[in-house]
Amino acid sequence: MGRVRRGVWLAPAFLSAFFFLASPLSAEGGLLNVLFISSFEAGAAETAEVISAFRSEMAAAGHRSEVFLEALDVRRLHLPMDGGAHMAGDLAERYRGIRFDLILAQASQAVEIAVQYRDRHAPGVPVYCFDTMDEGLVTRYSNLDAVYGRPLGSPLSPTLRLAAALFPKARKAIFLASVGDPGHVPAYLDALFALRDGYPGLDFVPLVNADFPTVEKALAEAGRDAFVLLLPGGWVLPNGDFLSETEMVDRLEAEYPLPYFGIYASTFGTGLVGGCLVDRDAMGREAGDMALSILFDDRKPVAWLYSNAIVPTLDWRALRRFEIPSSLVPEDAVVKFEPPGFWLRYQRQLMLAGALLLGLLFILLVESSFRRRKNLILAGSNERLESTVLERTEELRTANAELEASNANLEGSLRRIEAMQERLVSDAQDSVLGRIALGLAHEVNNPLGAIQASTFSMKTAISDPAEGITSILAGFDRDQFDLFRRGLAVMSGIAAVLDPEETMAREEALARRMDGLGLSARRSLADLLVDSGLAELSDEDLRSIAREENARVLAGLYRAQSIERGIGIALQATGRIASIVESLRSYARDSVAGQGNSVSPIGESLSGAAGFFREAEFRDIDLDLELEEGLPEVPVAFASLVRVWTNLIRNSIQAMDRRGRIVVRAKGEGASVLVEVIDEGPGVDPALRESLFKPFPGKAGMESGMGLGLSICKRIVEGSGGSIHHEERDGMTVFAVRLPAVSRQADAGMEGGAHA
Repeated sequence: MGRVRRGVWLAPAFLSAFFFLASPLSAEGGLLNVLFISSFEAGAAETAEVISAFRSEMAAAGHRSEVFLEALDVRRLHLPMDGGAHMAGDLAERYRGIRFDLILAQASQAVEIAVQYRDRHAPGVPVYCFDTMDEGLVTRYSNLDAVYGRPLGSPLSPTLRLAAALFPKARKAIFLASVGDPGHVPAYLDALFALRDGYPGLDFVPLVNADFPTVEKALAEAGRDAFVLLLPGGWVLPNGDFLSETEMVDRLEAEYPLPYFGIYASTFGTGLVGGCLVDRDAMGREAGDMALSILFDDRKPVAWLYSNAIVPTLDWRALRRFEIPSSLVPEDAVVKFEPPGFWLRYQRQLMLAGALLLGLLFILLVESSFRRRKNLILAGSNERLESTVLERTEELRTANAELEASNANLEGSLRRIEAMQERLVSDAQDSVLGRIALGLAHEVNNPLGAIQASTFSMKTAISDPAEGITSILAGFDRDQFDLFRRGLAVMSGIAAVLDPEETMAREEALARRMDGLGLSARRSLADLLVDSGLAELSDEDLRSIAREENARVLAGLYRAQSIERGIGIALQATGRIASIVESLRSYARDSVAGQGNSVSPIGESLSGAAGFFREAEFRDIDLDLELEEGLPEVPVAFASLVRVWTNLIRNSIQAMDRRGRIVVRAKGEGASVLVEVIDEGPGVDPALRESLFKPFPGKAGMESGMGLGLSICKRIVEGSGGSIHHEERDGMTVFAVRLPAVSRQADAGMEGGAHA
C-alpha cells in the first residue's frame, strides 16, 4: 500500500519534468543555450561579428542567450569520409548534460556537422543554416523538418550590376580570378557567361588562373572604357613571389588606373571603387530574428530563402577620383571613408554662400552705423590713450626720481666710506689696519663704478629728449601702446642679465622661429629682441613688432629693458657693498659674540647655516650634515655661531670652485663638542697655512671677499673658550672647531642669571 501511495505522489513530478524537458524552451524570456558551429576560425571577424549582433538582437527581445562556439577552421580541417558523424559524436561528448534550444550552422561544413549532431544526439532541436553554402547542401537539407536556412547568393552578379551602373559608358568588363582548383574553372565560366545576356553592351574578358604577365597585358590593352572585377585568390609572379588580393590591388591600381571592384572587405582602402560585400552584422541580426520566429512565433517562417546580408559597398575617395555622380550611387549602398558631416561634403559651396552673405551684411552694417559712431569711438579712444600715456609717463618720472635719490645716497655712502678709509689709514698703528683700508677701497670701487654706469644709462634711457622712453611713449597710438604693454609683461619674466652662452642660444632659437614665421628678412632683429628680453613673445606679437611702423615700440621696450638691467646691476652692486661693510663691522666690533650668558643649540645652528646654501646658485654643491643626536648647547650667541659655520662652508665652496661635496660632521666628546667641515678641494697652499687665520692670508678679490672670514671665525670661537684649526686628511681639507659644552645645571644657572 505504501508503494502505491509513493507512486501516486511521484507521478505528477515525473509528468511535470517530462513536459518541462520536452518543451522548446524552459521558460520564455529565460536563458537560451545556443550551439554555434562555424566553418571559420574561432577568432575570425566573420564569426565574432555574427555572434555579437545575434546576442544584441536576442537581448533587445528580452531573451538572454549563452552561445557555445565550436569553430571548425576549414583551412586546416577537412570533413572526414563519414560525413562528420565522428565530429558530431565529439560534440555530444563535450556538451554532455547541456540541452540546446537552437543550433546555428555557419557555412557548408558546419551545416553538415550540425545536422549530423541534431539527428543523432539532439532530436527535435531546430537548426538554422546561413552564410556561404553549396547548392547541393541547400537542395539536400531544404526538405528536412526543423532545418531553416538563409544562404548567401553569389556576389558576382550584384557586383557586376553595381559596376555597370556606376560606369554606364564602359565597353569591357575584365574578370580576374584565381580559383585554385582547376576543376572549378568550367563551373565558374558557365556562371560568368550566364550573365552575359543581361549586358549586351559589355565585352566579357575572363582571366581565370591566368599567369600574371597575361593579366598585365590585358589591363594594358583595356583602354579607358573598361572596369575590372577582382574575385578571390592571388597570383604568383614570374620570380616566384605570391601576391595576395590586397597586394595585387595595390600593384595593379598603381600601374593600371582602372576602376576595380571586389567582393572581400579586406581589400577595401587599397584602391577599390566598391563591391557587394557581406554585412556580418546584418547576418547576425537576421539570425537573431529567425531564432525568435522559430522559437516563439506560432506561425513558423519560410524555411529557406536567400539572405539579404549582401550590400553594395563603395569607397568615397574612389567615387571622387573617378567623378562618379551621386545620382548613380544606389540608395542602399554603404559608403566608406566619407568625410564626416554635411559641411565637409559641401564645403566649397557653403563657404562661397557664407562669404556672400557676410559681405552683404557687412555693407549694410557699415552704411547704417559707421558714420554715427566713428567720431564717438575715436574721441573715447583718444581720451583713454592720452590718460594712459600720462599715467605711464608720471610713473616713469617717479621711478627716475627714486633712482636719482638712490644714486645720491650711494654717492654719500661712497664719500663716508672714503672718509672712513682715510681715518683708518691715518690712525693705523699696524700693517693690518692699513691693509684693511686698501682692501676696502679696492672692493668698494668696483661695485660703485657699476652703480654709476648703470645709473647714467638708466637716466639716459628715461629722460633723453629724442630717444628717451618718455618721448617714445608720447608718440604711441593705441595699438602700439597695447603691444608695448604686452612686451613689458613678457620682459618681466626674463632675467635682466644673461650670460653670453645663454644669450647666443636664445638668439639662434629666435632666428629659427622667425624663419618659420616667414620673417627671414627681419631676422637681423633677433639679437635686439633677445637683448630687450622679448625672445618669448607670442607669434602674433613677434610679427607685429617686426614691422617697420613698430620700430619705436621695439626701441621703447629696449629702453625699458635697459632700465631694468640697470636696476639689477645697481641692486647687485649695493648688495656687494653691504656684504663688505658687514664683514668690516664684524671684524672691528669691540665685543666678541659668544661672551656673556648666551647659549645656543649647536645642531639647529648648523641646520640654519646649511639652509643658506640650498638655493639654485649652489645646485652643484652636495652638502651633507652628519649630526650626532643629543648634541649639547654651547656658550655662543646663535647668530655668531651661524656666522662661523656660514664662513667655513662658503670658504669650502670657493675652494672647490663651487662644485663638489662638503660634509659637516658634529659629535660630542666629553665636555666639548667637535664640529668638522670637510671638503674635496685642492687644499690650502702650504705657504699660507701659518697665516691662515690672520686677516688677509692671501690675495682677496671681488669673488672671495676681503679675507676676514677665517679671522672672524677664530675670534668668535676663541672668545667663547673654544679652538679652531686646519688639517689635510686623506686628500680632504678639514676645518675643526671645538667648543665647550654647557651642562644642563650650568644652562639653568645662565638662564636664571639672565632673568635676574
